[in-house]
Amino acid sequence: MYKLIKGLLPAVALVLLSACAGLNPGGDPFEAPSIELVGFKPLKSEGMEARFGITLRVVNPNAIPLDIEGVYYELEVEGSKLLSGADSAPISIPAYGEGRVELEGAASMLGSLGFIRNMMERPPEQELKYELKTKISVAQLPRAIRVNKEGSVGLGTKSSSAAN
Repeated sequence: MYKLIKGLLPAVALVLLSACAGLNPGGDPFEAPSIELVGFKPLKSEGMEARFGITLRVVNPNAIPLDIEGVYYELEVEGSKLLSGADSAPISIPAYGEGRVELEGAASMLGSLGFIRNMMERPPEQELKYELKTKISVAQLPRAIRVNKEGSVGLGTKSSSAAN
């Protein structure tokens, strides 16, 4: 029995390794996609909840398409969580391609109040720091991909030269 198990062990290891290689047929290591916030618009509010539509641009730097099964996001500005939302509508981003993901989200009441308080204490020319946190479920991968994007945007009279 021991000889049988010892003889089968290399074969089982080879099968497992070839199964893992099938997840990335090009052989290159998988790279997380690039995600940017490219659109933002107010939607019809529901009760006291402010609703917004956002558009994310997803760039796939991999040799395989990304079959997205779900997206979750949070948008923080100056450390205050302003928006969050999720969608499970399937979308496919082609290999070495890009696509847009349209999402809806709700404004956080407490985060909005903290943001307003912070805005009242700062000069209007100062840039606002933001962080976009995303979690993407992809059909080809056993775990969700998490991508965070940080940047700043100017709202005052001075224009920002930072490209993010």
